Amino acid sequence: MPRRSAASFGTVPPSVPMIIPPAPECLHSRREQQLWAEVIASRPREFFDAANRMMLAEWCAHTHSFEVLTEAVTFELASEGDADLGRLDKLNGMRSRESRAAAMLAGRLRLSNSSRHSPEVARSEALRADRQAGVRKLTGAKPWEDPAPRVRKRKVVNEPETPDAA
Repeated sequence: MPRRSAASFGTVPPSVPMIIPPAPECLHSRREQQLWAEVIASRPREFFDAANRMMLAEWCAHTHSFEVLTEAVTFELASEGDADLGRLDKLNGMRSRESRAAAMLAGRLRLSNSSRHSPEVARSEALRADRQAGVRKLTGAKPWEDPAPRVRKRKVVNEPETPDAA
C-alpha cells in the first residue's frame, strides 16, 4: 500500500454562499439597506451577533444622515447668490453630530482601522513605523529636562588654605 502525503489527509471546507441577514425594519431608505449589506458581507459570518446588529443599524442610519447632510451643505454652498449662513451653520452642526455618532459606533463595532488591532499590536506597529521614519525613541529624560546630568565640582574640605599674596 503506497504512502499518502499529509496534504491528502486535509479536508477542503465546502464553499457555502454567505447568507446575508435581512436588514431590520428600522432601516427605511435604500441607501441604509445598501450600507447594511456591504458591511455584513465584508465581515465573517460570526462577526455580528444579535446585539451588534442593532448598533450596526444605528451606524447605517447615522452614516446615511451624514451623507444627506453633506449633500445639503454642498447644495447650499453651490446655490446662486449668497448662502444663508444661519442655515449653513445649522447644517454643519448637524453634520458634525452625525459624523461623531457614526465614528463612535464604527469604533464600537470594530469597523474602523484603529479599532481592529489590540493595544499591544497597535503599539508595536507604531514603534515600527517610527523606526522606519527615523524617529529616535526618547528614553529616560523628558524633552524639557537637561539630557546630560550636571556634575557638581566637589569642594575639598581638608585642603590647606593658601596665604594671600599681598
